[in-house]
Amino acid sequence: MSEAVLIGAEKTENMVGIINKAVGVRGACHALFSGKLVDGMLYIQREQLKDKALWAKLVSQFGRNSDGGDRGWRGEYWGKMMRGACMTYAHTQDAELYEILRETTAELLEKQDMLGRISTYDPAGEFRGWDLWSRKYVLTGLLFFYSICQDEGFKARIMSAMRRHADYIVSKVGSKPEQISIVETSDCWGSTNSCSILEAFVMLYKLTNEPRYLEFSSYIVSSGGSKNGNLIEIALENKKKPHEYPVVKAYETMSFFAGLLEYYGVTGEKKYFIAAENFVQAVLQHEITVIGCAGCTHELFDNSAVMQTEHSEREMQETCVTVTWMLLCNKMLELTGDAVYAECIEKSAYNALLGSVNFEKNKCFNIIDKHYVAPMPFDSYSPLYLSKRGKAVGGYKEFDDGGFYGCCASIGSAGTALVPLTAAVKTAAGVEFRYYLNGKIVVPAAVGETVFDIKTGYPSADNVKITVEETIDEPFEIKFRVPKFAVGARVSVNGVAIDVLAGGYHAVSRQWKSGDCIELSWQQTLRIIKHNGKAAFFYGPLTLCRDLGKENGIKDAILIDVVPESLTFTRLPEKEKEQIRLSVEVGGNQKILLTDYQSCGRDWWAKDAVISVWTPFKEGD
Repeated sequence: MSEAVLIGAEKTENMVGIINKAVGVRGACHALFSGKLVDGMLYIQREQLKDKALWAKLVSQFGRNSDGGDRGWRGEYWGKMMRGACMTYAHTQDAELYEILRETTAELLEKQDMLGRISTYDPAGEFRGWDLWSRKYVLTGLLFFYSICQDEGFKARIMSAMRRHADYIVSKVGSKPEQISIVETSDCWGSTNSCSILEAFVMLYKLTNEPRYLEFSSYIVSSGGSKNGNLIEIALENKKKPHEYPVVKAYETMSFFAGLLEYYGVTGEKKYFIAAENFVQAVLQHEITVIGCAGCTHELFDNSAVMQTEHSEREMQETCVTVTWMLLCNKMLELTGDAVYAECIEKSAYNALLGSVNFEKNKCFNIIDKHYVAPMPFDSYSPLYLSKRGKAVGGYKEFDDGGFYGCCASIGSAGTALVPLTAAVKTAAGVEFRYYLNGKIVVPAAVGETVFDIKTGYPSADNVKITVEETIDEPFEIKFRVPKFAVGARVSVNGVAIDVLAGGYHAVSRQWKSGDCIELSWQQTLRIIKHNGKAAFFYGPLTLCRDLGKENGIKDAILIDVVPESLTFTRLPEKEKEQIRLSVEVGGNQKILLTDYQSCGRDWWAKDAVISVWTPFKEGD
């Protein structure tokens, strides 16, 4: 059983709201969970987020013009990691972690200059390259620590620093003759990287109610998010696929639309929600692959839903894209309640994200100088067809005072924290179960609390049992998700069957008593997708994979004769690190071994570490 973690929150419209609610003593859901996702979160907390020397190194980049020479993005690392660290703390309530975060925040505040800037660029070279992008993450990191800060005096210091940091930007960037246009603040991706600061400014407005921050947000929206074309109007027209947009950098474009959703939340202007929803749906349809990421050409939108079956020696499907997609889907889930977004988050979490956690502490590869470097907590890229992990460190930058870091290593902790944080959320009507993790949950109410026990082998099992152990003497609603893949889903309340449909939520309202239970089960099937002469296999939310090391030479004999419409398989005992192991009959007296994607290719530098989600096949005559 994993150590205690804090999860859940009352429903909110933004992640800062979720953190605010989650870490408050009142209104929070406490949980004791176990499972691979929790293991990943706790591993990252231990190996990365409690690393004081790392935090000091990231802070040291500010106030020294460390990015001025190459117009780099070293200034992003601290804020990206702080966001994930605060989300992780919202689970674990780890006192040591909190003190480390407080200490590094105090050190960062000391880097603010007389002008109010917290930047890795000097005034003469500012508002170029990745300066505004990095300042976005400074503001984001401070906003997230502010939301968990327990010291009112220190919170006041943080608020003052955030205001000064934002006010300097507002004074220099805008539409006045003496200002620089936001779409001219970077020579990268039409300044969409700069325009993604929209999300942080809206979040700051929510905290302060200062009109100038909303006005600046409106100014960014009026820019359309890019010098290369108005992304909002393109999304509203809804005729182009994401890889046909004037900006195809997946991470930055999704970040901008995440800000647009925040802006919609405070203005209520429906067209901005419609634009964001159109964009998200287009990404889901045309870009998201079978492991829940996008960008088969580096980290670019490239019609990945089609491209994903092709072999590539280049790096593909960046972890930054995985996490940003998860966070964007979470915003859509909060706004719409549509279970499709929970399905998306779950797919990304169990496959692309969990596969990227470097539990083995493999050395990484600096693709720029072609040499191995010290292990990073996350792999930056996720292969799909006859390829290997560990190809490169994404967003790699070295520091003048020694050392290096990367973008994916900085963002990953926000992904590992997200599912446990939102697995069960308190709602106005009761409690909502979004993701199924084995353990216990405590949901406080106005009077007393309700304790739930969840027993499941999910994601590789076909059943979930939610038992009310203790409860208040008031009726309330239990809402739970029936996964889309749950064929023949059967649900009972205290042994009495109820009708449900797969692929959505079902709610039961009643006077609950201790011992009451909801049981959910389904027929666990091996699902298949055929595309471009290749096949991919799925078991529950898990994408399955072939592994040369496990299968003794699939690279030389990967072609299978035929994929029958009805698959016969045998479940084998799982080996270390695996969640599922299947022997599958594929016709012609052939059998293949399939295991969960995240467990494959774990020893990055072994000769037989080649893995493949897609298997080519030939149909019968």
